[in-house]
Amino acid sequence: MVEKAEKAGAVGVKLRGKKGKNQNNARTLMRAYPKTAWPSLYWCQIPMKNKKTNTMMMVWHCFQLPHEWLGKYMASPGAIQLCQPKTGSKCWASMQHICKKLGLTIAENAWPEQGLFPFGVHGDGVPVQGTIRKQGLDYFTVNLPCCPINNFRVPFTAIQSKYHWEYKTKEAIWNVFMWSMDCLKKGQYPSCRHDGSKWIRSDNKRKGLKGALPGKGILAEVRGDWDWLNSWCNIPTYNTKTGLCWLCCATHANYKGFGPEERAAKLDKDIFVSRVLEMKKDLCPLWGLPEMAPANLILPDWLHAVDQGCGADMVGQILVELAECYPGRSFKLRIDALWEDIQMLYKEYDIEYKLTNLCPEILNKGKGSTGPPTLKCQAAVMRHLVQILPLLTAKHFSGGSKHQQACHKLARFLTESYTAMETNDLDNMSKWGARVSGQYMALEREALAAGDSVSWHIMPKLHQYQHLTECGFAPKDFWCYKDETTGGELARLFTRRGGKDNPGKNCAQLLLRWQQCHQFPSLET
Repeated sequence: MVEKAEKAGAVGVKLRGKKGKNQNNARTLMRAYPKTAWPSLYWCQIPMKNKKTNTMMMVWHCFQLPHEWLGKYMASPGAIQLCQPKTGSKCWASMQHICKKLGLTIAENAWPEQGLFPFGVHGDGVPVQGTIRKQGLDYFTVNLPCCPINNFRVPFTAIQSKYHWEYKTKEAIWNVFMWSMDCLKKGQYPSCRHDGSKWIRSDNKRKGLKGALPGKGILAEVRGDWDWLNSWCNIPTYNTKTGLCWLCCATHANYKGFGPEERAAKLDKDIFVSRVLEMKKDLCPLWGLPEMAPANLILPDWLHAVDQGCGADMVGQILVELAECYPGRSFKLRIDALWEDIQMLYKEYDIEYKLTNLCPEILNKGKGSTGPPTLKCQAAVMRHLVQILPLLTAKHFSGGSKHQQACHKLARFLTESYTAMETNDLDNMSKWGARVSGQYMALEREALAAGDSVSWHIMPKLHQYQHLTECGFAPKDFWCYKDETTGGELARLFTRRGGKDNPGKNCAQLLLRWQQCHQFPSLET
């Protein structure tokens, strides 16, 4: 097919393969990949699940080592200075904490001179292979959160979810990452493989990498949604009896009654580790390092905690109650009338990200739905809808009953909270966050007093929202919007067309395709 295209006049890459019946088309196409400046992939064996026998097997898997590409990038003049955190930011606070734990008595203004710079990690899972052969893909990415020019996401590795063998697969992946992280922390290229063994044939290029790295990297943040953090980092779930939070001592039974002072009291790492071990879970290797603490590295993400969490719940419930103010014999007809008003506001205010439709199912009120209302939409759509929500509630609720006026207040408070977040106004974000939480809880108490346990039902992500508005850091500095975009790109690049389903080779194809799509970064890009 490629040769026919070339004969037709298409200009592309010259294929370097044998012609004839016995040619290896896959190898020929692989050889056609242009060489890039990205380091070669690192191969090692890790435990995985044998799908046929349901037992553990050792499989060769590949990784794009952070210390190799970061070392190459930091060799550029001015790169380390460019990657320094702003004073008072989340990365700055993490660096201060970690340097103290490591016994590094280095002043903040001396970090660039010592070659210190922060880097971050994000993990998530994405669906791949369409809807008929749907699978899950877990991926790791590394980035420079404080670099204004090249805040790109570089994949470390990826693995199909079906090949996880208990926690052993994740532990092995963490061990490879921590070996590379240790090289960055010490500022030295390794002299052997991650397990202490000698270099192998695939390591021929990295054998020559010896001596000091251009800088010293410090892992300053770990990002991800609640499910991934629980699965990979031992972060407790919302129904963990000993505590649902890794930042404070809140439990599922008492988190609604926690005040700002109680949330500000950080959970001690020893307590966090003891809880994990008491539940007889494998401890994430990351927490074996004395300088690494969950309360310091991980904060909730606005996208998952608010846009697709408690914020979506509040907006969904308000829209359900707004629908009752419209004519129509059925709930669907009333929702249709409300949708017409929303479309008019979209047009009037030139909203960029819009709902494509509004129906009972989108509000979790379709046939068979018994749970509380919530708005099911993309996070960006939710953020833009919040801005026009008070216009709708003012029209129908401002002169109504006390309950309707309370709903209108909640809509206004939520909009103010979003505005403060968008503008990095930390003082007002804390102020309006407290008002949103108080109003939301008051509406839940009112519903429970009336015997309604579904309407205004508060979910534990409200607790994460409270932490976000009170933490003193700008949520936009560590939210996962760009990470989610990277996840979508990796899902597209992973697509398989056939052949043997080998997780290691699948990961290699993904990483090599990604390298072809992304030029190695420089200060000019």
